[in-house]
Amino acid sequence: MYKYVIFFLATTWSASVANAALTAAFVDVDNTSALSGFVTQDLMVTTDNDWGTASMLVTLTNGTIYQDPNGSDFVPNPLLFPSFPALEFDSYLDANGQQPNIAGQAVDLGGDVQEFSGTHIDIAWFNTTLNDTGTFGIGRFTLSDDAVGDWSMAITSFGGFRADFQGQINNGAFDLRPTTGGEPIVGDLDSDGFVGIQDLNIVLGVWNQLVEAGNPLAGDPTGDGFVGIEDLNTILGNWNAGTPPPPGATPGAVVPEPGGLAILSMAGLSLVHRRRR
Repeated sequence: MYKYVIFFLATTWSASVANAALTAAFVDVDNTSALSGFVTQDLMVTTDNDWGTASMLVTLTNGTIYQDPNGSDFVPNPLLFPSFPALEFDSYLDANGQQPNIAGQAVDLGGDVQEFSGTHIDIAWFNTTLNDTGTFGIGRFTLSDDAVGDWSMAITSFGGFRADFQGQINNGAFDLRPTTGGEPIVGDLDSDGFVGIQDLNIVLGVWNQLVEAGNPLAGDPTGDGFVGIEDLNTILGNWNAGTPPPPGATPGAVVPEPGGLAILSMAGLSLVHRRRR
């Protein structure tokens, strides 16, 4: 199903994990009461500048994007939820609770035709209100739990801030990898835009092991194929880089973490961390 809306407003908006003006994250939504076999995530932004535009390109190699037969491109009416429970988890675009304007052309992320359908997203949407600051949703996306693919996104806010994101879709879930400036945050192994304890646990979980060379997300930020002291130093040297994601944000990399107590001792260095339950 193609979805077209006349283009009314041509401003730009920026999302930047690297800039305090705007951050973004996908946050899991519990849809088990009404829609089985699908994963629902809200695209959330936090900004201290009025937001302007968002562009997204999604290409699936498997699975589908949920389009409720009673829904549209925009936020559904909650009064309909008792009669149509699955409507709450329709895929839609948002403008902080308002209906956004949608561009009448394909986005500048490599797309070729505007589309927001059950198999493909190639869309740009624009703010319709002023003074939108704080934390709020700008879209909800529900994918079948077998969905696999790639996605990219650009977000801007007034003041000239822009950030670009890209990542993969696995098991129906988006990962969020900030790529502002063309490079990911060094040491961000779980792709949540922040270097912290979860990234440390990934390294400890594969300590002294051979992993896929050239893949920093495998617990090997140096990419040399072996997880050791240089990888640990990379994490510690970039500790707290980026912006902490909001509660419930979904990390991107699916890498086993150590359970219970993670301990590393060497050459006088001792790191101890107990995972939160």
